[in-house]
Amino acid sequence: MSFFDEVGKKISSASQEAIAKTKDFADVAKLNSNISDEEHRITNAYTEIGKMYYESHLENFEECYGNQFSLIKDSMAKIEEYKQKIVDIKGVSKCPKCGAELTKDDVFCTACGTKVKEN
Repeated sequence: MSFFDEVGKKISSASQEAIAKTKDFADVAKLNSNISDEEHRITNAYTEIGKMYYESHLENFEECYGNQFSLIKDSMAKIEEYKQKIVDIKGVSKCPKCGAELTKDDVFCTACGTKVKEN
């Protein structure tokens, strides 16, 4: 076999190895992405379970959850307070039906169509 044939075979072999390693790397990256997607689905399911439990046990929760229930209740109250401050700063009002922001000139809610002011 000639020198050039040997070099050609070595280059071809190295190229095939590089292609295989690149494919393996891509496969591993795809599988890691799939794992991450499934972990997000699990986390979302846990969150939904927690939310469902919270909403269905507002009045009769187990004592071990008391701190978390209080934290959620306090945070929800703060959020509403902050939202009201934003409304006050903007000088707008809220639709009594859907909560959308309204300007002082709105007669009907632009989001749900509820009449909010008499002409």
